[in-house]
Order: sequence, then C-alpha cells, then structure tokens
Amino acid sequence: MEVDRISNLPDELLCHILSSLPTKLAFTTTILFKRWTLTYLKLKKLKFASDTSCVDLPSLKTLHLKSVLFTNRNDYINFLSACPNLEELHSKRICYKKHEENNAPEEEGFKSFALSKLVRANIGSMNFMFNVIKNVKFLRVITAYMQEDSFKVIPVFQNLIHIEL
Repeated sequence: MEVDRISNLPDELLCHILSSLPTKLAFTTTILFKRWTLTYLKLKKLKFASDTSCVDLPSLKTLHLKSVLFTNRNDYINFLSACPNLEELHSKRICYKKHEENNAPEEEGFKSFALSKLVRANIGSMNFMFNVIKNVKFLRVITAYMQEDSFKVIPVFQNLIHIEL
C-alpha cells in the first residue's frame, strides 16, 4: 500500500505547490487529495467533456465561471451540487453542448436543489436556474438582452437585501 506523503506537508507548502500549477492540474489534484481545502476556484474558457458527477469540492467558498461549456444542464447542476459550502457564485456565459436536453422547465428538474449557504450571486444570464440561488442576500443579474419570458421562473428570495438588474 502506498502512503500519501504529500498530504502530510504543512498547509503553507501545499498552497505554494498548488499556486504554481496550471489551473486544470491544480483542480484535478484536489480531487485526489481530500485534505487540500480548495476554497476559491476560477474557471475561464473551459469545456467539460464528460460527466461532472465525480466532482467533489466540499470546501469551496467562491466560484467564478466564465465561458464554460457543459454537456447539458444536468452536468452544470451536478457541478454546483458538488460545492455544498459555496458562499459566492459568479457565473457568466455558461453554455450547454446539448440544447435539446435543456428544454424541460427548470422547476421540474431542479426544484429541490439549492445552494443553501450561498450569500452572493453574480449571474450573467437570464436563463440561469434561479431556484439554485434562492437563498442569496446579494444578487446581481447582467444580461446583454432580455427575452419576453426572461423572468418566467423566479423564486421568492426570502433573504434578499440587495439586487441589481
């Protein structure tokens, strides 16, 4: 049996090692070593080529996603659900490879899922699944265009104290 000697290193040294790695490699190493408390993740111009159900980010507090391609909306939800302690979400230009799987109304598929610890959300799209972020205190929605049904499914935000549209 092999011993994981890397996880026994001090946190300062682990942070230094992770910060010197390319983002994709640093991200994959946190999956291998559960002790590593990735708390901030910024992904830009990234394509998830396969299922995201293996992602596990229990310590993540802040997530930035910009120009990220998921296979479908389920993979996006799986990715977000892998971040149970997420407090801040910045999501802009999220796309889905298979649009035909995304036609079901969001209230049918994801009614019960919500990021319960989320405090702040900065969303760059009107087709975002608002049920997921219904606990936020601060919400910012920026979009280049608005469609007639842009606000079709929006939950009651019980904790909302600041909103920018």
